Amino acid sequence: MLCLAGGWRESLWAESEEVGGERPGEPTPTRQVGLDAMFQGAWLDGFPASAPLPQVDTEPNPQGARAPTPASGRQGAQPLEKTVAAARSFLRRRPDIAEKIPQWCGETSPIGILAHWVRITHERNEYFREAMSVLKRLSPADFLALRPDIARSVRQSRGETDPRRVIALWLRYNTTENSIFVDLARWITGRRPWPDAPGQPVPRPPADGSSGQRPPSAPPGTPTGPETPGRPPVAVPPSPPSPPVTPPKRRYDLASLPRPTFDNGWGIHWFPTLGSSREVVDRYLDECEQMGLRWIVFLNEAEKISEANDYLVDRMQAKGMMPILRLYSRTVPLDWAKVRQVVAHYVERGVFYFQIYNEPNLKCEWEDGRIDLPRFLELWEKGATVILEAGGFPAFAPLAPGGEDGRSDIQFFEECLQRMKARGTLPLLKKCWIAIHNQTWHPVDYEADTFSFKKFLFFNRAVVKYLGESRPIIATEGGFQTGGNAAMNERHCAYNLDYYRYMLQAEPYFLAQCSWILGNDVGGGAPGMWEDATWFKPSGPMPIVDALKREPKRPR
Repeated sequence: MLCLAGGWRESLWAESEEVGGERPGEPTPTRQVGLDAMFQGAWLDGFPASAPLPQVDTEPNPQGARAPTPASGRQGAQPLEKTVAAARSFLRRRPDIAEKIPQWCGETSPIGILAHWVRITHERNEYFREAMSVLKRLSPADFLALRPDIARSVRQSRGETDPRRVIALWLRYNTTENSIFVDLARWITGRRPWPDAPGQPVPRPPADGSSGQRPPSAPPGTPTGPETPGRPPVAVPPSPPSPPVTPPKRRYDLASLPRPTFDNGWGIHWFPTLGSSREVVDRYLDECEQMGLRWIVFLNEAEKISEANDYLVDRMQAKGMMPILRLYSRTVPLDWAKVRQVVAHYVERGVFYFQIYNEPNLKCEWEDGRIDLPRFLELWEKGATVILEAGGFPAFAPLAPGGEDGRSDIQFFEECLQRMKARGTLPLLKKCWIAIHNQTWHPVDYEADTFSFKKFLFFNRAVVKYLGESRPIIATEGGFQTGGNAAMNERHCAYNLDYYRYMLQAEPYFLAQCSWILGNDVGGGAPGMWEDATWFKPSGPMPIVDALKREPKRPR
């Protein structure tokens, strides 16, 4: 459709991983979400009912930190309110930290800001020691008071209420959040040593020895602050080189794929831009949340990291939504080293699903206007391989419902499968998902041809024919569209509601229905572009918006 001129940073781990244990070679998370942005709904919908409860002991962990004895709270612990007040007092005396950390990561809670700073600063002075003393007042019960969503979800899923065991379960099964609260939970429960523990590496200070510049390992703009008055700078030895990390085993079967929290299979395509302002992100992600939309497709240049999209991804992660990143490009050769960097960057921020190339059966997706199936297949196979190598999960590129080369979309797809089989590259598809575009004017039960909501049935049959198994399918552009005819608004609302209701009991391989399109003009798109299909218009939202907000919400 889009022809324009041109909390998963966690890997999928083997089932044998010890419950509550650390994941080998896992880097420390580098993103943060604020308490004010905690998403609603169950954290652990789909929590494995048969999973064993983690065992909690008091033996030293491999890093040398001792896990305290399980308890519902600390005897004689200071009230959480006093701890938060102490954090606020600290930040009033260090306004540089209070200002810069929220600018970088979006965190606004005093405890979160403090935890973020102690993790990245090279300071080892009175400020650092005071911040550590504040954080170490937190008990497991305090942590859950800060994050009642975790306590509620684990209680609903497993009936567990002991704070330490609740946190252990969350750490084991959380596959969406990648924030400072993950680190804080590990520190509090002894699964990782605190940053001031003996033997812990210290971020290196600036090479010129000054204390006012950020350490090279810290994010841009991160404060380091002045040294304590009257004390000489602390000599910090260079950090030892990190040992080689063994890549984790990735799994691509349906049961192991990451899903959004409160997954209902409902999604939408974000604005047709390569980045949105923070105001647009904050406003319209809230709208998506109120409508119950949990999967969001968005565009990012294939060879360039976008600071604006960093913020979009972080806010989606904070709300428990599942981002789907389309690497925006025409069907042309790319600088694959740059593509790999982009994918690795967004994998680190929590993106798992990636789409490369789009509707190669349309002339506008080719620079010379000539559709070339063999050439597309060669380019796509290279792109999919690069995405896998960078830790992402690639999609087979979606096809336009009405192709311009004499073949239907399903015919084009089947010829690609035939050629892959002949080339010996068909096994690559077992590590991919299938993107489809199921725009339609038919009701939900129509399935006479691929011009239907149930296009996924046709593509699944083709996949099973060649692979002998289903692969995940996501509609990245879909739904009923009015073509700008206001007389069709009522049908637009009714049909799209039916499509979303179907998703609550859809085939297991059909993961999400992402309608085209959230908006254009109101989100900074090219004026007038795609306005005949937008849900949010300058004149106001389409009826489907209020209908979805009123629709009862439940997971699949």
